[in-house]
Amino acid sequence: MDKDALYKIIALLEGTVGAKSDVTCTQFLTVMYALVSDGMTQKQLADVLDITEGAVSRNIKKLGPEGTGCLFKEDRLIKAHSHVTERVSEILQSEPFV
Repeated sequence: MDKDALYKIIALLEGTVGAKSDVTCTQFLTVMYALVSDGMTQKQLADVLDITEGAVSRNIKKLGPEGTGCLFKEDRLIKAHSHVTERVSEILQSEPFV
C-alpha cells in the first residue's frame, strides 16, 4: 500500500472543498472531475458521476461563485477555480508524508 499517496488524498480532502463539513463526496468529485478535465459540460458531469443534470446544477450552484467559489462556468464548461488548481498542485507536489 502506498501510504504517501493515501496521505496526499487525505490532504486533498482536508485542503480543498472536502474540508467543509457540508460538502458531499459527489460535490468533491464534481470539483475534481472539472479540474482533471480542464472543464466539463453539465451533461458530461452528470454522466461521469451517474447523477441527474439537475443534481449537477444544484452542486454547481453550491460550489460556484455564490457558494464555495470552487467552480465557475466558462461558456458551457464547468471549471475548477484557479485557487483549487493551485492548492491541489501544492498538495500533489509536496514532500512525502511521514
